[in-house]
Amino acid sequence: MKGSNSLFLHRIFKGIGDSCLKVFIPLLIYQHTANFNLCLLYLCISYFLTSVLFATMKNPIRKAPLLFIILHILPLMATSVLLTLDMTILIVVALGVLDAVATTFYYAPLNLMFAFLDKNADTAKFEAGQNLGKIIFAFLGAFLLGDVKNSLVFVIIFSCVIYLISVIPLCLNYRDLKDIAKKEENQTFTSSVKNCGEFNLFHIFTGVFSFVKETFLPLYLYISGLSFSTVGYMVAIQYVLNILAGYVAKFADKKGKTKLSTIINSIVLFAGMIVVCVVKNSAVIYAFSLVVGFSYSVLFTSYFTKFVFSQTKKNNRIGGTFARDFVQNSARETCTLVCFIPFSFPIFIVGICSSVGIMLSGLKCDKVIEKEKLESEEASLTSQQNILANENESEIKKTSENKN
Repeated sequence: MKGSNSLFLHRIFKGIGDSCLKVFIPLLIYQHTANFNLCLLYLCISYFLTSVLFATMKNPIRKAPLLFIILHILPLMATSVLLTLDMTILIVVALGVLDAVATTFYYAPLNLMFAFLDKNADTAKFEAGQNLGKIIFAFLGAFLLGDVKNSLVFVIIFSCVIYLISVIPLCLNYRDLKDIAKKEENQTFTSSVKNCGEFNLFHIFTGVFSFVKETFLPLYLYISGLSFSTVGYMVAIQYVLNILAGYVAKFADKKGKTKLSTIINSIVLFAGMIVVCVVKNSAVIYAFSLVVGFSYSVLFTSYFTKFVFSQTKKNNRIGGTFARDFVQNSARETCTLVCFIPFSFPIFIVGICSSVGIMLSGLKCDKVIEKEKLESEEASLTSQQNILANENESEIKKTSENKN
């Protein structure tokens, strides 16, 4: 089995494990405590510690990325055990710490392995791999946790078993995958952030918007009166839309319509967030949140591919992936703190503003990428012309020597 196929298979099982339990943790905290501030505390600790770990763990993870991906299931399984206990403040804090460790141990090495492994930067394939596993089991997890009594222990056991299965393809191909991304990049974390250039602003806005869309909206709908299972079904439907969005993004990029796609999908984000902010009907918010999620996924897929290309040109693939995740999680942390201010409206207004920021910064990133591609093509053409000139000069010399 090829390395990329091993990662693809791993992500399917990983997605199944996450969709059964991990994606519902904020909802579970509120279900057991009816305390929104405890949900925010969990998120605040998770995002803050994740940012710190992304800023400090570059070298250890770079040296053994596959090992960290395998080890990330340990904090996930510890999380599963804690969910069976009474939801005290200490348990919530521990859950936040474990989530940060699991997120860093997984996404930091995965992103940089993907940047080195996948020469064609087929982001849509890898996103589909993760979402395929999530779809059915997100529906099942939402149903069991929301409508079936005493189902938590069963879901926890099943999730842990799936996590263990998910690392088997990686262990079987450990020798082929272990040295990926060990390439040295003599850049400090600060210089890596600077080398991300225009993408830093884009990552800030996407970090803000992803918090509103993926974390706050489900909690808001649940607190507003929708059942746990109904909100869970929304998460599952979003995974279906994410797969479609990945291929829409790939098609738009292939046809050279990224700018048009960016403008259209950013307008959808803007309009959708206004509707969510103004309308009080949960069903309408539910529907628009799915549309917004689709457009956001199109933008994410397009610009992650462009980001990998840009950082490859700057020899900053490793540092760039860590810088990107640091910036996004710092933005999410800021949003979580905003939520401690009066509930609901402030964060929706932040979401509206971030949709405009996504469009403007995305178009600027696209302009930079086009310039880099043009410069790369010109450099390649100049190099070829120099080679031809040298060959012609050599032939002239040979001809001259033969005449003499």
